[in-house]
Amino acid sequence: PPELTVRRELTVLNCRVLNYGELGSQLEPEELEKLSADFLKVVAEFLVSKGGYLDTCNEDGVRVLFGFPMTDDQHAVTACQVAVELRQRLINLTNEMDNRWHKKPALGVALTSGEMTCGLFGVGDFQYYGAVGESLDFGHRLCSLNTVYGSLLLLGPRTFHLAKDAIEVRPMEMVYAPKIHSVSEIYELLGTKDSLSEEEIKARDAFWQGVVQIRRGDYKQALENLNRARIEGSDDLPLRYFIERVEATATEESGGLDAKGAARHVRMLVSG
Repeated sequence: PPELTVRRELTVLNCRVLNYGELGSQLEPEELEKLSADFLKVVAEFLVSKGGYLDTCNEDGVRVLFGFPMTDDQHAVTACQVAVELRQRLINLTNEMDNRWHKKPALGVALTSGEMTCGLFGVGDFQYYGAVGESLDFGHRLCSLNTVYGSLLLLGPRTFHLAKDAIEVRPMEMVYAPKIHSVSEIYELLGTKDSLSEEEIKARDAFWQGVVQIRRGDYKQALENLNRARIEGSDDLPLRYFIERVEATATEESGGLDAKGAARHVRMLVSG
């Protein structure tokens, strides 16, 4: 239908196995095929059942669109809510695969929003309805950063702006994707609005202060706040990443933790 050929703002959800290269060297081909098939089945069926439009489902992962083909003004909020529900399924899937093959897949999700061109692409029997735009490439790159932080759900800046009143997040880093995206802040999606406990809110706020202080180069205060963000019994990998980063940066600079430097780091996103 011609009404599907439009420019429209959408939210893209990418879900990928991020360590296929490592798994490919450790598993037999048949085992890797089975692992990939199980991942695609669980993720694609769940996302489609929640209203996502299945744009890609192959060895590179699952990509669904929210706000297409049917218009949805709440596409970013819907995508974030679905991603929160997906998280536990991914955790369960990771544990099942680890138990079965004694190899742990690194799964990651990224949500990005932006204006895209929607329409009928391809030719002949290979035509399909889909979308083209910078948010697709940005989301693919952003998804890879889950391996850096040890996170599971990352948000781009536009998705955060559209859904911020309905979700709980904490900041990660400033990132830059050459030719497709200016310098901007990305976030970890923690849950839906008011889903955090009082302890989790205090930890999130301390984490947030610590990240801001890292950017100011105030390493001592940053480390104090990041240590306040610890929750007993929780293995918080992004928190560990930032603590180790503060300690390493302070060591590299002359004055140690008591010095104030200029730790304005911007991470460049490359294709991957």
